[in-house]
Amino acid sequence: MPIDRYIRRIVLLALALGIVVELGVDRHVLGINVPIVVAGSLLAAWLVRPKGRRIDSLDLWLAPAALLFAAFVAVRADSALITIDLAATLVLAGASIAALAGAAVTRRTLAAGLVLAAQVAAAAGVGAVAVAERVRGIWRPGAATAVFARYGAVARGLLIGIPLLIVFGVLFAAADPIFESIANRVFDIQLDPGDVPARVFVVVATAWFAAGLLWLVAAGDAALQARSLGAAANAPTIPLPRLGSTEALTVLVALDVLFGAFVVLQVAYLFGGADTIAASGVTYANYARRGFFELLAVVFLVGALIGGFEAVVAIRTRPYVVAMLGLIALTAVVLASSFLRLRLYQDAYGWTELRFYVLASIGFLAVSLAAAAWFVARNGSRWLPHAVSAAGVAVLIGINAIGPQAYVTARNLERAIDPSVVPGGVRVPVDTEYLATLQADAVPELVDALPRLSEVSRAQVLVTLRQFGERLDEEAPASDIPGWNLSRELARRALATLPTR
Repeated sequence: MPIDRYIRRIVLLALALGIVVELGVDRHVLGINVPIVVAGSLLAAWLVRPKGRRIDSLDLWLAPAALLFAAFVAVRADSALITIDLAATLVLAGASIAALAGAAVTRRTLAAGLVLAAQVAAAAGVGAVAVAERVRGIWRPGAATAVFARYGAVARGLLIGIPLLIVFGVLFAAADPIFESIANRVFDIQLDPGDVPARVFVVVATAWFAAGLLWLVAAGDAALQARSLGAAANAPTIPLPRLGSTEALTVLVALDVLFGAFVVLQVAYLFGGADTIAASGVTYANYARRGFFELLAVVFLVGALIGGFEAVVAIRTRPYVVAMLGLIALTAVVLASSFLRLRLYQDAYGWTELRFYVLASIGFLAVSLAAAAWFVARNGSRWLPHAVSAAGVAVLIGINAIGPQAYVTARNLERAIDPSVVPGGVRVPVDTEYLATLQADAVPELVDALPRLSEVSRAQVLVTLRQFGERLDEEAPASDIPGWNLSRELARRALATLPTR
């Protein structure tokens, strides 16, 4: 079979990826090692891709996007954001593998995309079994001799060259202290015999998953060629129950009435100002504090409802479309209410990372609602999951570009330095207890603000910064080259400018 010609390449590349992960990721903090591993994995997949196989033009963005989010791990030092970036990297890298295997990923319906994700995950888990069977099938008695004959010259060259590299490397290190420092970091591999089984396990486990995915790319399983949003766009992957237009319209009208009543209250009270709320016996702060998480949940549920109705409704009548658009419009007002509550709460109590992510979620939902209105009106809801996914990617890129911790720190320091940005012009102290929970992204902002802080606040922030410097040296030492990270490097440079005790 054609795949047999790629088996040796698959095995070697899978083992190479296993070694890279063991040396560069295992026992290291996450940093530049993540984009290196992702780039190596995508390159390996490209090398086992059969010649002549075309990649769908709409899938060309997947690999660059996977590399972008992997690179964000080496830029930001925010645990929550890194977790999100890693999840996005994993999804996009898996989609890239599927595209290299010959599947049209972006064109797929949501249901077909979920099936494809399951197929890729299954290939990662058990695909190496197929590779092992192929290896056993093509390995002949004379194969070992042929391999040694092919690569023997390379092995002999390495036997001669490695001692020379060591000699010249030692001489260069003796001649240049910077070269010596870098060489010591790169080659300072301390191997404990007790760690050998664990290290071997990491190599083998990584190679196993890599071999399965590379096998998928080389095989180009025809089962991955599911329906796209082209000619078969309206044919679901599995039969779905159908919902009559009258039933759907009844549900939508009932929801429109409920949402309309809620919107009337928002216009009368929340949008009416503090005096109107006070007249009801509820304080403005308590009114603002309650509800924005619940209202966000409402908007998420409405989004799921829109997608579900558009997938199963039998006939899209004009009243149905009008009722659906009315629900979307009322939901937009609910989202505006959630935004206003959040803004009032931030004005009163300042920023936190959680409030930043809530604000980003509101922006994402606003774009998604606008897309939903557009596609529902034009009978193009099959494209709605793609628009929502694109909005999610765009918002996540924006979050990484801004940096939640740096932004939150800057805004809270601004509140402590300039009372005019606080409602009522009240001077608020620096919340050093909260700032101490942040990570490297917050450090440059704290150092830059030191000269503008009051004497008491400056002393508190200095204590916080020194404690952070000690923690940074312990958790992510500068000598950990595979774990190099831009935010941590900038934090170290900022901390180096602090006055001595």
